[in-house]
Amino acid sequence: MPLTNDFLEKLQATCRGDSFNFILAGILDWMTCIISPMPAYLIARVDVTDWNRYREYTKATPAAIEHFDGRFIVRGGEMVTLEGPEETRRLVIIEFPSLERAKEFYHSKEYSRAKKLREGAATGQFIVIDGYPGI
Repeated sequence: MPLTNDFLEKLQATCRGDSFNFILAGILDWMTCIISPMPAYLIARVDVTDWNRYREYTKATPAAIEHFDGRFIVRGGEMVTLEGPEETRRLVIIEFPSLERAKEFYHSKEYSRAKKLREGAATGQFIVIDGYPGI
């Protein structure tokens, strides 16, 4: 049944007060999950071998990331290993609107130009994963 004014009026007549608001909020959350894709996260674990050259790469990447609607969540920074072998690599986490958009970024000509600056300055592992929908 479509979410029409008639449907909402019938729902409101059946449910009173907070019950109606709770049900409506659930319907809207469900519709949001269907309409908009869930975000995806690119996780990079990078072993930097030449910081001077790597800095050039870090200057070039933001424009390519923004071009594909991405944003940095984590970009280096202080890190503490709480369990397991100590992590010594640089960690970067970038959020994209979808898994498809993250893959488009990684394989784009915009990023391939930046990636050339990383060659010989660092090696890394790049993983992209769907975010948790929270449902």
